[in-house]
Amino acid sequence: MGHAAPRRYDALVLQPFESNTARQVRRNRLWLAAGLAPFALMIPLVASAVATGNYAMLAGLFHLTILGFVTTMLVLARHPHSQLAKGAVAVNDGVVTVGGARLTSREELRQGVVVPRSDGVWVKLDRKGRKMPYFFRVRDVAEGRAMLRSLGFDATQSTAEFRCLSPLFTKSLLIQLALSLGPLFVGMALAGGLGTTLLGPKGAALAAPGGLIGMVFLFVLLLSPTRVRVGADGIVTRWLGRSRFYRYGDLESVEPWEANRGGKRYMGIAIRGKDGSVRRIAAAQKGWNEGAAKQLEERVAEAIEAHRAGVKGADVSALGRAGRAYPDWVAHLRSVGEGATAGLRNAFVPLDALLRLVEDPTQPALVRASAAVAAAPKVGADGRDRIRIAASTTASPKLRFAIEQSLADQAEDVALGEALAEVEAEERSTFSRRPTA
Repeated sequence: MGHAAPRRYDALVLQPFESNTARQVRRNRLWLAAGLAPFALMIPLVASAVATGNYAMLAGLFHLTILGFVTTMLVLARHPHSQLAKGAVAVNDGVVTVGGARLTSREELRQGVVVPRSDGVWVKLDRKGRKMPYFFRVRDVAEGRAMLRSLGFDATQSTAEFRCLSPLFTKSLLIQLALSLGPLFVGMALAGGLGTTLLGPKGAALAAPGGLIGMVFLFVLLLSPTRVRVGADGIVTRWLGRSRFYRYGDLESVEPWEANRGGKRYMGIAIRGKDGSVRRIAAAQKGWNEGAAKQLEERVAEAIEAHRAGVKGADVSALGRAGRAYPDWVAHLRSVGEGATAGLRNAFVPLDALLRLVEDPTQPALVRASAAVAAAPKVGADGRDRIRIAASTTASPKLRFAIEQSLADQAEDVALGEALAEVEAEERSTFSRRPTA
């Protein structure tokens, strides 16, 4: 391991990382070429069609396109016969090197996750833009997390986002058929009936475009992914514009999930609420891209560990709204940070205690947001960095916004009060039944 001093980077203190067992994973070029082969076959096919004048041969372009897409995606997902680069992997000052040569840096990366696989434990570093990710094979999960921590990407430093499958794949086959074929037949029936009413028998032909609309609806249901953001405080899911936040404190468990649907086996997680509700998220199809499900499971497990490590038994009574109007509450919170409320009935709340409340993912969202409002005006640069990091690790959009607003130099009491009101409203939702500040 390296002995360099910790480096402050983008409000994070990054410890150096060096491993003689970790190796960069490189794709097997022969297998990648095999996956792309159907696209290469398009060139002689087009040449043959032009040379012979038999343009009907061009219909094969459609089949080659589908085949090429499937084989390429399969090779990219499964990494057959991957190769390991020589040289130790190290991270210093946010720069990743392999065998002493620079590979990438934190500025060029979007996030990182640990991926348990059948052939070992890997680390995946997603690059910004549309560039292919970097992969590394590490000794175990602990070493993988240490590598992420050196880049500021572990669960205590940032959130991680995953692109999962449509919720349709978690439903039973009967429900899938109803949701997929129902709109097709309904669209055809409505369009055909309306056309017949307006245009007579010839209007029945409008059933075809009605069915086309139903098919478009079906493809939207099937192809629209579920976006999952995992933070130290909970999980946010988004699908077709609908977002929902699941806070760990309101959940019974988050566990791996597998089920057969339509002859295929899907993998993901099941989120079980204390109220008995269950939300299943399909991350991958078994035998196709199992790593996508495993990396989601691992990140959730890591985030829950970070959540359970929060501060327990903190006194939050001084942060309560106590019936105040929201702007008055903001003014009160700022006085808490200044120590003005300390007295015989109100204990003094040290700034460090407020910062620990902001950072503690086990605390209710409203407590964390109000503690940020109280602490932000009085803490120095290090304290503001801690608040900024706490915002970056929360999955809740409303809590993140409220914490970030507390750091805004020109933030007004009304705007901060509105941000706190949004957090309070979220705590009253289905999965938010713990007492607020």
